[in-house]
Parts: sequence; structure tokens; C-alpha cells
Amino acid sequence: NNEPWINEPCYLMPRLFFSAVESPPSTISQSNIAQYGLDPLRFSTTRFFHHARRGAFDFNHYGKVLVDLRRIMDKEIERDMYSIHRPNYKSCHRPVKPYIDGLLRVHHYLGSWEQYSAKSDVRRSRGRFEKFGSVDYGTDYQLQHWIGRFVEVVGVEKAKYLLDRSGVVEKNSVRLIDKLDFVHVQHGIETRAGEKELLTYVYDEDGSVVDIQNSEGNSIPLSEEDVLNSVI
Repeated sequence: NNEPWINEPCYLMPRLFFSAVESPPSTISQSNIAQYGLDPLRFSTTRFFHHARRGAFDFNHYGKVLVDLRRIMDKEIERDMYSIHRPNYKSCHRPVKPYIDGLLRVHHYLGSWEQYSAKSDVRRSRGRFEKFGSVDYGTDYQLQHWIGRFVEVVGVEKAKYLLDRSGVVEKNSVRLIDKLDFVHVQHGIETRAGEKELLTYVYDEDGSVVDIQNSEGNSIPLSEEDVLNSVI
């Protein structure tokens, strides 16, 4: 009865961050997907293999969760969640877990500068990209051959159809969460709907929250939630 799918309605998956350090063409080509007419440079999983230190908080930051909604009471579900990393405060614990303890794990890719900067997000600055993009504590090739195996299962044509838009950069795309919650984003400042009033979040050039102001312009203390929401 200790299996996570039995005793954890909110299962935390530790995260491993992959930077923008490029590998040589000879390494990238080993995915062998060019034979299917697919470009390995389009997919982060077949292009970027250099990652942060496993188990460290730096760069990896908080994990992601899988929530079993059958075991969450309706009254516990809120639109204004504590954090996407801890969507249910009662059932989800602090979103930190050793990498080695993860039955399921999340690989988080920074991507190329073109991909990173395409999203309308004040946290995504050039300085932040340079800082995170050079991280290199080793390589991991676990996912390098997943596309080839995917082709074996669904066939070449269906695979190409399903992956047609993967890696395609759409400039200034807006995240769903931004469409729902964010009122204004401009020059490192965003205004979002708080529980009782509009709050102004001020970011530095690295994309970290440095100040939060209420509707009267007064600063309010930073909480762990603000740190959670400021990491990439």
C-alpha cells in the first residue's frame, strides 16, 4: 500500500533541467530520424542533452505533479491555485523531491533562444537565457530515440502528421494562463488579479520577482508562492 498511485492523490515528479548547450552534429544524428524526413534539430529531446546537476534545486527548481481528481474533493479545487507546482495545498506537498526517488520524472528543456524568446513572458530575458543556457553538469540520452520508437508504433506517415508542428516557433504566442489571469504585461511589469485586488509584479532582467505592489502602490512581502511562480 505504499505505492504512490495508491497513497498519493497528488504525485510529485522531480524535474531535470536541460540547457541550450549544443551537441556536435555526429551526436544529434544518432537519433536516426532523418530517414523519416524528420529534422532532429526541431525537437529538444533529440537536440539538447546537457543538463543541470541531478537532485540539486539550482536550475531544476520545483517539480511537476500528476493529480488524481477522483481522490480530490470538489470543494478543494480552486481556480486561484497556490501554484502550478502545488495546485492543491491540502493533497500536494512542497514540490521538492530527490531525482533518484522519482518513479516518473520530468525533463524540462530551455530550448534555443528563438524558441525561448518567442513566448510573451516578461521573465524570459536574454540575460536569463544566457545564465540558464550554459548549464552543463553532464549529458543524458534517455529520450534521444523515442521518436524512432514512436514511428515503429504508429507508422511513418502518422508520426509525421502528429509531429508536424513540433518545434515550430510561433512568435509572441500567449499562454492559456496568461489569457485567463494576466491583465497587463509590459517592460518587466505585470498586473494580475489577486484574491482581493490587482497586484503589480516587478521583475528584474533575469526574470525573478523583485517586488509586488498592491493597488495603492505599496510593496507587500514576497512569499514562497511568488518564488514558485517566478522560476522558469
